[in-house]
Amino acid sequence: MISSGSTGIGKVKVINRRMFILSAAKILVFSGIVARLFFLQINENKKYLTLSDKNRLREWRLPPVRGDFLDYFGKVVAGNTEVYQLHVIPEEVSNFKTLIVRLKEILGLSNNEYLKIIRKKNKSKIVCLTAYSKNIASILDNHCDIILVGDSLGSVLYNYNTTRNVTLNTMIEHSKSVKLGVLKSLMVVDMPHNTYRNPKEALKNAKLIMKKTKCDGVKLEGGNKIIKIVQHLIKNRIPVMGHLGLLPQSEKGKFRSKGKKLRERNRILSEAKILETAGVFSIVLECVEKSLAKEITSLVKIPTIGIGSSINCDGQVLVTDDLLGLNPINLRFLKKYSNLRNVINNAVLNFKKEVKKNKFPTNKYSY
Repeated sequence: MISSGSTGIGKVKVINRRMFILSAAKILVFSGIVARLFFLQINENKKYLTLSDKNRLREWRLPPVRGDFLDYFGKVVAGNTEVYQLHVIPEEVSNFKTLIVRLKEILGLSNNEYLKIIRKKNKSKIVCLTAYSKNIASILDNHCDIILVGDSLGSVLYNYNTTRNVTLNTMIEHSKSVKLGVLKSLMVVDMPHNTYRNPKEALKNAKLIMKKTKCDGVKLEGGNKIIKIVQHLIKNRIPVMGHLGLLPQSEKGKFRSKGKKLRERNRILSEAKILETAGVFSIVLECVEKSLAKEITSLVKIPTIGIGSSINCDGQVLVTDDLLGLNPINLRFLKKYSNLRNVINNAVLNFKKEVKKNKFPTNKYSY
């Protein structure tokens, strides 16, 4: 009995001793890790910070700038030119489209998408329609060369009796929605009334539109009165579409066609040439007499896009809601290619009947 108890006590002591040794070892290892971390974080901080920076930053040794070589008359025959290289690491780019837009801003590159439209002149008719939301824009994008976010949304969506009531913020918000549906078409946004009264104001608002909506250009109404504004925008890399003939933003009273009177005809013809010289990439001709539209189209080297101005223009534009028959209006230049008003009415009527008769939803449309 005594021998057995002594053996049991001895085993307990051995186990306790081993536990002590194991605990001590753990404490030593943990203390070693803490000490090592302290050493790396505090004592060796500068060393590893430098190594980290070298992984992110690359250094190139540049030779000293050589002085200019001059000839006998003091003219530079050999000098220095600054050259830059841009390197993009694909693995570190999450969105290439955003990168391109940002690089255009940083490097001051112009948006030359509108050049595709210019090249269509005398080769292919240009198709342009209006859009005010993503869903419509995504459909038009499959068929249109240009999608215009027009200030016509004032009358189409808000029942304004004039486009002059449309605000800059309204245009921007609708344009942001439209952009979500545009992948291929050139997207142009109307600058609303009283947003381009002088060059400084015009540039500020045009930049805001371009930045907020990611559009490809802006459209301004007018000729001689706004030519300095147009020149200022184009000088600052803002692509501009012109607009002559009937000008809804400045028109008072009943709308009428333009260019039937000789004086008016000569003025519009002259303004088209002035706008082309200023650098606009195309001109909308609204309700311009057909022979004048033909003359302008043959005179300028940029595309003309007509609305009520005959087939003599390089392209055509209509308000999409009018084309689809959503608006109960009838204008001479408007051809309704569908009657969505009736289609929607019939669809809603059928829905109403099924709900009233307790036929919808069936099991097929229920969880």
